Amino acid sequence: MVAISFPKEHDVFSKDEGFRRNIKRLEDRLEQMYQSFALLQSLDSIVQIVEPRAEAPNARIEIPPELLLAMEEFLSQAPPRDQLDIDRDAIWEMKARVGTQYVLGFLSPTLLTSMEMLFSGIVVQYIQMFNGSRRRAPLRREAVFAGDDEGLAFHLKIDEIRNKHYAHKETAAGQHRLSYYIGENLEFNVDKGGPHETIDFHLTLYPDLKRNLQKLLGYLRKEIDIRSENLLSGLSKEQRLVLLQHWNRAAQHGLTTPASHAVIDRREM
Repeated sequence: MVAISFPKEHDVFSKDEGFRRNIKRLEDRLEQMYQSFALLQSLDSIVQIVEPRAEAPNARIEIPPELLLAMEEFLSQAPPRDQLDIDRDAIWEMKARVGTQYVLGFLSPTLLTSMEMLFSGIVVQYIQMFNGSRRRAPLRREAVFAGDDEGLAFHLKIDEIRNKHYAHKETAAGQHRLSYYIGENLEFNVDKGGPHETIDFHLTLYPDLKRNLQKLLGYLRKEIDIRSENLLSGLSKEQRLVLLQHWNRAAQHGLTTPASHAVIDRREM
């Protein structure tokens, strides 16, 4: 279904403070929903890499002889395998045998060692949705995790890690400890290239963060449904007429299909 933007600049909307407030809150929640979905996808990338490889079941599936014959006939008519098929099958076989992390070690070792940096960005953007800003209304953690003490407790934990480790570096985690050595001529030297220890939070925290993001997505979808119904049910007849005119002007340019005036008197159920 084609959709067009609300004409918020029209007088019947711009002068309606309640409408402007309601549409802003709805737009904020939609924006946060898409952000949550993108973060969940990014986190799933980490999960696929760091989670232990699942063992394949040993169950044997009996295939009817007629189905085997049909498959053989289908494969006999398929085009010959090219190099892409060979490379893909080799990667898939390696992934199934030893896991994604092993394969990625060959394809991009630097990406494999950058999982914590990716995780820190996910955490910062996750907490960002609960912090106020001039442009977007924040989420209330008490509302998102209502009745979910475990989810709220983890939220508070990850918020503290974000504040004291990722954003402001207040904890000892990742703090460099200077080393020195005595050279062959008995002189003291600072070890400028010494090892640097870091803590990979993603290895232990990703399951709970994934759970919280899924909970957040469910909350946002319900919020969007409620706010959408409230927005539409509160439209005046004049505002509906403006929306109809705006829609039909778009239809003149082939962007939509024309609608009748019956939509003005319709009430959302």
